[in-house]
Amino acid sequence: MFDSSYDAVKAALAHVAMPPFKKVRYEVPLAPPDFNVREAVRRTVQEQGVLSRIRPGQTVALSASSREIAQQSLILKTLAELLQERGARPFIVAAMGSHGGATAEGQMALMHSYGITEEAMGCPLYASMNVKLLGTTAAEGLPVYQEENAAAADHIIPVGRVKPHTDFRGPVESGLQKMLTIGFGKQHGASLCHQRGWARMSATVQEVAGWILDHRSVPFGLAIIEDSLHKVAMVEAVPGEAIRRREPELLAIARGFVPKIPFDKVDILFVDELGKDVSGAGMDPNVTGRSAVLGQSAPFIDRIAVRDLTKKTKHNAAGIGNADVITRRLFDQIDLPATYVNVITSHDARGGMLPPAMPGDLAAFRYAIESLADRGDPRDLRIMWIKSTSALREFYISPPLYAEAAAHRALELSANEAEACFDADGDFTGWNEEFVFA
Repeated sequence: MFDSSYDAVKAALAHVAMPPFKKVRYEVPLAPPDFNVREAVRRTVQEQGVLSRIRPGQTVALSASSREIAQQSLILKTLAELLQERGARPFIVAAMGSHGGATAEGQMALMHSYGITEEAMGCPLYASMNVKLLGTTAAEGLPVYQEENAAAADHIIPVGRVKPHTDFRGPVESGLQKMLTIGFGKQHGASLCHQRGWARMSATVQEVAGWILDHRSVPFGLAIIEDSLHKVAMVEAVPGEAIRRREPELLAIARGFVPKIPFDKVDILFVDELGKDVSGAGMDPNVTGRSAVLGQSAPFIDRIAVRDLTKKTKHNAAGIGNADVITRRLFDQIDLPATYVNVITSHDARGGMLPPAMPGDLAAFRYAIESLADRGDPRDLRIMWIKSTSALREFYISPPLYAEAAAHRALELSANEAEACFDADGDFTGWNEEFVFA
């Protein structure tokens, strides 16, 4: 690869000024402050009476998600304890589709990174990528795959976060049925669903999950709903026969916790980091309004600049194609094979496209500004700066958004402005003064 310095790029962008910013505090939907996850799991399972469906000595497969579900390790440990108290023999399966590079080692590493270990859980863990063909659906003749250890268990219990999906809409999106179909189906199940296209994804998930619910023993599923700060707001044990009815109702509840960018139009969005732990799409399209599948919607962002990958994404940059510019620092962190496996499985070619990589944060920001046609003075641009799409409780805005923020009942605007500071390499180092709120 031909390599040279970025001197010409820096020179071409040197004239672009950065505007000042004010800090905003956003009153987002939150979980009850005294919510006790362990107690909530035990209570809902016991109240539903679903443990009576499992006999002593029977094996039970629990699903571990590739997403960083809040307190997932505590939830799984509590379920395992409940089952062991019943005399059952639980184990945990990496129900992760193609994530973790579609390898057993990668998926086991993901579980460990979430604190899900045999020692901590008190039960066995399995991360095999091998699946068993269980049958075919009646309506469309779709093959139904299941991870080999789960397929051999007496019962399976999907444990999943119910939330709006990033790239498709329907009565069922991310949640228990998707866990049964794509999570437990591993790379085979994930690829099958994605091959049929995003427009049919909800229907495909429901059809395959319906077969599993009709032919396998699913005593119950544990649905988890998080608030806008990635904290558990609700857990519910849903009896297996009620999953198809109840999950759309839970999805409606979950939508109420998804934070929205509180402006109809944003010229530029600066994002500190993206990753699979933030969203399956790296940046949640439900927040940005930008989806390679669904197109663009409010807040209608013209340019997105991203500074970094999260540590927990393990160098998987799937979804990076929804950014318009990144830093060279981010580019150097990307594990291309892991990213491409994820993109191949999801059949989302744009998700793996790499934007221009600028030499530092300042150059990336300037590139985003300069790339806008007829942009005029940067002070006139509607700019928003966030940590990630899952962290909107505090963010920063440029002058044209001040009046809208001040008039918004859920926003509190700082009384003073501050300017972003950068080191000699053009990397962000902080603000030139503390933000003060009235």
